[in-house]
Amino acid sequence: MFYEASEKKVEIIVSQNSDSLRDYSVSFWKHIVEQANAEVLSVTTNECCDAYILSESSLFVWEDRFLMLTCGNTELINSVMTFIDEIGHELIEFVRYQRKNEHRAHLQVTTFNADVEKLKSQLSGEAFLIGDAGGHHHYLFTTEKKTPEYKKPACTELLMYQISGEFSDYLRRSCQTKENIRNFLDLSTDFAEFIIDDHKFDPVGYSINGIKGEKYFTVHITPQEPNSYVSFETNIDLIQSSNHILQKLIMLFNPKTWDVIGFNSTHNLPVSFESDKNTNSYDLTVLSGDDVSFKYHQFPACQKITVELI
Repeated sequence: MFYEASEKKVEIIVSQNSDSLRDYSVSFWKHIVEQANAEVLSVTTNECCDAYILSESSLFVWEDRFLMLTCGNTELINSVMTFIDEIGHELIEFVRYQRKNEHRAHLQVTTFNADVEKLKSQLSGEAFLIGDAGGHHHYLFTTEKKTPEYKKPACTELLMYQISGEFSDYLRRSCQTKENIRNFLDLSTDFAEFIIDDHKFDPVGYSINGIKGEKYFTVHITPQEPNSYVSFETNIDLIQSSNHILQKLIMLFNPKTWDVIGFNSTHNLPVSFESDKNTNSYDLTVLSGDDVSFKYHQFPACQKITVELI
């Protein structure tokens, strides 16, 4: 059965005049999630963050911001617009909205351009197409930050496509368990002392969230062929990590192609990947002042990354 693995993502920061987003009830966030045609499966909390595993990806809530990812045929834009309506657009400090080109875009309920029209009805911003418009590409919409001194949100994303190898084969079997998947991933050394919550989907698929203070990571695995997909994301400073988590995950999943996307962040890709002729990169600074880095690896050959303002 076909499942659209490509994710949509939004990060919203609220102004200092807003109430803490963590003071909003779980039922409020369930309502926001339901607007995208998804549901909350579980919640974990610490002193700084609430992490939700969803039926399609994840939601993280801090005092002044939230981050939500959804996949499948979800309508993330509906969650975004509902949140803006509930809180009031005057309390929105910043919005960053992303979509990856879908494997079967014609099955999606909305398009990126339609989503941007809705966003621009409430907020001013700019939109980009990054990559090959007729092939592998990403969409990005970002607003300008109203308060320059606001801390820039940082994160690193690793997106892997068409995975293969021993672990990937295991993920497609009916005998898999959460414990075995967790052991394969072996994230405990890379994310020591993180509170972990994970979920194995039936018949296949897996999500894991981890939080420690304000730091988070999340992994989502859709192993179904022909559009198998794995995403990893974190806001920790990977340049300080001695475990080369990105290289470790690339070697574990052995994807045919992969992206590394950084927002105001550094990463720890080894020099061999950085200098590989099959890896192309593009850096830009957007309206919000955020520094954005895209790296795309494809073997054999790699298309040149281009950026178009749309």
